[in-house]
Amino acid sequence: FLTVAFQQASAQVWMSRLLDADIAVAQPMSIEILRDQYSRVADGKPGIELGSFSFSIYPNHPSGHQITQIDHYAIRPAHARIDAISPTEAHGHSTREILKAVDYSDIQINSMLQRGIAGLAWGKSYLPADSIGMTVPPLDTLLNVHNTQPESWVYSELTDAELITTTLQ
Repeated sequence: FLTVAFQQASAQVWMSRLLDADIAVAQPMSIEILRDQYSRVADGKPGIELGSFSFSIYPNHPSGHQITQIDHYAIRPAHARIDAISPTEAHGHSTREILKAVDYSDIQINSMLQRGIAGLAWGKSYLPADSIGMTVPPLDTLLNVHNTQPESWVYSELTDAELITTTLQ
């Protein structure tokens, strides 16, 4: 009955009718619609004052991409502060400082950078890759596989307390 009734009017009409009847109601929405309606450019605030949905847009994120991040709305403490999370630094931003902190010299650091052992930004090749940027050989050349047979599909059906199994090749 309700399936047929709900199809007779829009979600907005039904929400209004149900709310007028003092019945709690919410319209289900896709994440895309929620992001479109509740996103704002990141302002350093956690978004908990904005209601149930809040998204922060970081147009110049250190990743090099625009990022939309869901804000902290699940926890709303009465006696504590919620801080907005700021983006982390770009990959490789602190490479020199970190290597110096573990006693590498400028000459050693420059050598590591030139050889691709360390980097000042996100790499051009990603795992799986070796240290000089060459792709890893296909997995089948790395593994020794013996005595393998092609798998077949098995169809099982239970009828009248007996099991019928058919193997399909």
